[in-house]
Amino acid sequence: MCHAYVYPSLVGDLCIVADESSLLSVSYADGLVLDFSEAMPDSAVIRETAAQLDAYFAGRLKRFDLPLDMGADGFTSDVWRELQSIPYGEVRTYGRIAAGIGHPRAARAVGSACRKNPFAIIVPCHRAVSVAKGAYSGYAGGVDRKMMLLDFERLHA
Repeated sequence: MCHAYVYPSLVGDLCIVADESSLLSVSYADGLVLDFSEAMPDSAVIRETAAQLDAYFAGRLKRFDLPLDMGADGFTSDVWRELQSIPYGEVRTYGRIAAGIGHPRAARAVGSACRKNPFAIIVPCHRAVSVAKGAYSGYAGGVDRKMMLLDFERLHA
C-alpha cells in the first residue's frame, strides 16, 4: 500500500510517497492537484522522512539516511548514489560525477540521470552543476530553488 503526504518546506511543498518499507519519491508539489488528506498517514517511512527533512531545514542534518526504492538501472542508480556522496554545501560537475562512477565521458548521461531523480533534496542533485565554471542550471525544482538550497547549505555548513 502506498502513502502520500505533502510536507511544507522552505522551498515549497514536497510530496512524499512511500510504501510500507521504502521511500518511493519526494517531489515538488507545484501544480499538483492532490486528492488526499493533509494529515500525515500512518507510515513509519513518511514519519521518518518528515523528521529528517525537519532536521535538514533546521540546519542539523547533513546527510539523509532513508530506505530508498531506487527503481532505476545500474548507471542511473550509480549516479544517484554518487550524488549522495557530495558533501553538504558543496557542488560537483556532471563530469566529476561521471568520473566518480567510472564513466569519465558520460557527463551528459549524468545530467539525464539527475533529471530522472525522484528524490528531491534527499538525493541532492541540486549539488550537481553542468560545467566546471559552476553553471546553475537543469534542476527539476527550478534554478531559483537550486540556488536557495545551495545558499541554505553553505550558510549551515
